[in-house]
Amino acid sequence: MKIEGKLLDKLTAAGIDIEEVERESDFNGEKEITKYQIAKFPRARDFVPIRFNDRIEEKILLESDFENFKFIKDYEAIWSPKLKTIECEITPVTRHMAPSSFLLRRLGRLFNDDDTEQEENARYELDKAENGITVSIGSASIDYAILSFSKDRMPRFEYARRRPTLRIENIEVATHDKAKSLLEKIGNSILFKLDLSSNMGFKLAEDRDIRRAYFRRRKEQTELDKAFPTYEYDSEPMSLYWYAKSAVEMPLLQFLALYQILEFYFPIFSNKNAHSTIKNIIKDPRFNPNKDSDITKIISTLNINKNQLGFGSELEQLKSTIQDCLTSEELREHIESDDEMIEFFKGKKAKGLSSKIINVSNNSSDILNEVSERIYEIRCRVVHTKSSDKNYELLVPSSPELKHLIFDISILEMIAKKVLIATSRLMKI
Repeated sequence: MKIEGKLLDKLTAAGIDIEEVERESDFNGEKEITKYQIAKFPRARDFVPIRFNDRIEEKILLESDFENFKFIKDYEAIWSPKLKTIECEITPVTRHMAPSSFLLRRLGRLFNDDDTEQEENARYELDKAENGITVSIGSASIDYAILSFSKDRMPRFEYARRRPTLRIENIEVATHDKAKSLLEKIGNSILFKLDLSSNMGFKLAEDRDIRRAYFRRRKEQTELDKAFPTYEYDSEPMSLYWYAKSAVEMPLLQFLALYQILEFYFPIFSNKNAHSTIKNIIKDPRFNPNKDSDITKIISTLNINKNQLGFGSELEQLKSTIQDCLTSEELREHIESDDEMIEFFKGKKAKGLSSKIINVSNNSSDILNEVSERIYEIRCRVVHTKSSDKNYELLVPSSPELKHLIFDISILEMIAKKVLIATSRLMKI
């Protein structure tokens, strides 16, 4: 759909930039250039490209106020300083919950105190705050639906209209950061109260681009192996593996589940490493079993941790596990097969998750050691406590850095697979 006429005037008057974009496509081996227009809607210091199509009637576009809205970073949300409004999609906390349409029907019964039919595109308003702020939950507004539909390129506009949203109105907000802060403060309080009083677990919807980015990492396919399996795997780490695979929308849980697969095998690989260390010390011609200092050397070298089954600190055990299950060449190949991953680890954003950097461009660096230290630091940020010796900054579901955790998760998943393969055994039936 070409942006022209009254629609162009409407967007231009609101200060929305229009840009023509070229995209190269491959049709049966022939390259073809496609040109289209996007409207650049602000999102913090960035913008969201909106591409309109004729599945939305021009009358709806012209009669709405969508051009006055901006996007809120990290959420499926919009805000408007002119209209004094913040609106955010809400979604069930788990995929096993009833669909969003059930939420709206149930809200209708709670608000109306009867079993009347839910009105189309109904909204249910809470009591007004003392300062005049109003909050409502219901079907998405026309403004939100237009922007959400055009951003996500859904097949039908009606789908966007049916999405439930939490809408905050009559609220003074002048900056993006303030809008985000108010959304989190008011939205989380309302939804928590709703959960307490009605046992309906819904949360503010996070940016769907994070999930799309995850699936872009997983397009690799190989030829199907139809042979009956030769090896079997331990049930506990396999349970963690499938849990991690199902936790796509929960990157912290996904990361931790994958880490726990490695942790399960710490005693095996750390004991193996300890055995090798002791053997090398004893084989040294200068070693004297009757000399206390030599015996002490063995004990101090092992650095036995009484709180764990394996030998050495947790970081040392992690290093032993990783170094025993894959090579630096395999790890480099995994990273270098993904241009986005390479750019991420070369850029500044990688430091937002961990101070430990992976030197992907330096072939002489100890990449296994670098990855081990990076994984361990992120793990500490996930399970951080106030009494933590290193005082790691806690990673929480709302941390903006999480949108980039997909790259470290990709590496950790690859390592977890290698560990599962290394610890497998011949199947016995």
